[in-house]
This record gives sequence, structure tokens and C-alpha cells, in this order.
Amino acid sequence: MNANDLHDIIFYVMYASLAAALIIIIERGLFFAYTRRQTKRLLGALTADILHLHDLPAELSQRNSLAATLIAPLLPQAANRDRDELNDLIDTQYLQSKPQMTRGLCLLGNNFLQSRMEHINEALKVLLLRAGMPHTRQPIKPAAVQENGVKRYA
Repeated sequence: MNANDLHDIIFYVMYASLAAALIIIIERGLFFAYTRRQTKRLLGALTADILHLHDLPAELSQRNSLAATLIAPLLPQAANRDRDELNDLIDTQYLQSKPQMTRGLCLLGNNFLQSRMEHINEALKVLLLRAGMPHTRQPIKPAAVQENGVKRYA
């Protein structure tokens, strides 16, 4: 093996590493964007009358998302558990989200993706807290009242 062969092998390894890094960056970027969007939408839709994941609008509960997966076991238990049990459940759910958020980032060491991950983690914490404590949720949205064929909002 001469120096040119070694040089070519090193460049092929570098190209393969670049391709792998680009795939991870694109996948993580898409995952973070989707997770952040779903978390914001769930925060907006989570009202005091939501007791199960299927009580949410269909567009939020049909697709599998990290945010929906985290609050699904929390919603039915929020009303009948004491505060310490809820805090333990919230912590458990939050810790279960960590591996999904950090997958592939150790290979990159990319500060931008890690800062995005931290922003999403903060939003997930807020979502978990609101899901676990119904009194912190938005008030129930008033239903439209029909009067003389015209919708009036109370």
C-alpha cells in the first residue's frame, strides 16, 4: 500500500463521515421542527376538560408524536392522583423523552441542534406540567350558542 492508496482511503472515509453527518443533521432538524410544532399545538389545545388523548382534536391525536406520547399516560391520572405522585409521573415521562431527543447528537457535537433540543425540552416540560395539573390549563372554551340561526359566542 503506497501513500496515494492511503490518501484515497482517508478521503473516502471523510466523505462517508460527511454523508452520515448530513443525514443525522437533516433527520434531527425535521424531528425537532415537528416535535416543537406538535408541542405548541398541544399546549394550545389542552384545556381543563381534556381527560384523555382522544379528547383532543383529531389532527393532534391521530399522528404519533413525542409530545402526544408523553402526555397520553398523564392525562387520565391527572385528576385522581396527589401532587407527589403526579410530580413523579411527570419526571418519569420527561426522562423517557431524553433518549429520543438526543439520538445521534453525540456523533455531531453540533451546538445549534443541541440548543434547539433544549428549547424543545423546555416546551415539553411546560406541556407535561399542564397535562398533569388541570388547574393550570386554559379554561374550557365556550360553545357557540345558536340564536335565530346565528352563532353567538358566550
